[in-house]
Amino acid sequence: MTTSVASPTAIPGSGPLPGSTGAGDQPPPGRDWGEPLLHGGLYLYAAVCGFSISAGQISLGLAFFGLLRLLYTGRRRVKTSFLDIPFACFAIAGLFSLTNAVEPARAAEEMKKFLIILVFWVVYWADLDRKTQWRCLAVLTGFGMLSAVSGLLKMVYLDEGWHQIRAYGFFSLPITFGECQALLALTALAWLGAGDDRPLVRVAVLLAFHLLLAGILVSLTRGAWLGFGVGFLALVATFPRRLLPIGLVIALACAGAALSAGRFAARFGSFDLETNYFRLRIWQVGYDIFSEFPVFGVGMNNVKPHYRVRATAKDWARNEVHGHLHNTFLQILAMTGLFGFTAFCWVLVSAWRFCRHVAERLALSPWQAALARAGPAIFLGFLATGLTEYSFGDEEVAMLAFFLLGLAVSPYTPRNEEAQAA
Repeated sequence: MTTSVASPTAIPGSGPLPGSTGAGDQPPPGRDWGEPLLHGGLYLYAAVCGFSISAGQISLGLAFFGLLRLLYTGRRRVKTSFLDIPFACFAIAGLFSLTNAVEPARAAEEMKKFLIILVFWVVYWADLDRKTQWRCLAVLTGFGMLSAVSGLLKMVYLDEGWHQIRAYGFFSLPITFGECQALLALTALAWLGAGDDRPLVRVAVLLAFHLLLAGILVSLTRGAWLGFGVGFLALVATFPRRLLPIGLVIALACAGAALSAGRFAARFGSFDLETNYFRLRIWQVGYDIFSEFPVFGVGMNNVKPHYRVRATAKDWARNEVHGHLHNTFLQILAMTGLFGFTAFCWVLVSAWRFCRHVAERLALSPWQAALARAGPAIFLGFLATGLTEYSFGDEEVAMLAFFLLGLAVSPYTPRNEEAQAA
């Protein structure tokens, strides 16, 4: 018996669905309006994600409606991934945590955080071909560079000057600006690692990377620096031949900037300052909260009532009574207990395994396989930003991380692999 298998790199909507195994699986003929709506929404998000969370949400909403249309007409299919079951367990852990919530209404409203998986699904289920992946990367990198440059100009000419404040771009805080810049810089670096045969494209991506790096530096945000540093090392380890020379140059440049600029040098060596002392104090309170509710936690977004009980007079005097713990892992541990923390770690491991699986098992083009291999490094950078901030709770940062993860694995279709094995 002979089984017909569609090419995994076929352009969606231009022939058999990825993974289709017979004529009965063919989509209806002709172009559907859901296709431009899906792709337009993805391109629009790639353009605005470095500027506005509201515009980003609207863009992803448009892409989602386009995807629903394509699912309805049979031009796309729901695809399974390694993340589905672990993330469902993570959401169930959030549901169980509501039993301990002091403020149940607030906790129930915070459950919407788990809708972040929709960002991954929209891009993953889109079955993006190589050309669309490339265009999304180009828009992300190009407009990310513009957000970095405009953020720098805004800081110098419209705000108080680089020597007095930190760059925050068009966000409300330097933290979210810096973390988004870090993820976009890692995206540009992943593109350089994956390779491109066109010299002008390589030069443009390298320029964008350096401007994004400048945006990270002037945000003066530890989490962004940590996230970029960890992701940077992971990408250099993934593509040593292409990225090691860039890594050496960047390391020397950053060291020179830190030594020559007092503001940066002070920031790099500021771990004994009071701001850092109070961050340690926040983590101490967070651990104390977890130790009292170790199994299911205190409930989503219910840390602050417990923090108030444990706050000292000095905490109140410094206005250091927090609703989040400036650490993604500790925040999840306190909110959802060991149940949720274990599920969250399962999600992270599954994301890593899935990207490796896509790169190794699917007959993609070398560039697509390389992009899939870069996915874990970018996601690792996102996790590292959470060592000093609650980056999973910053929607603009988390949306970008899950978008990039979906972009890395979007061409993969489990049905193709099953058909090839048969």
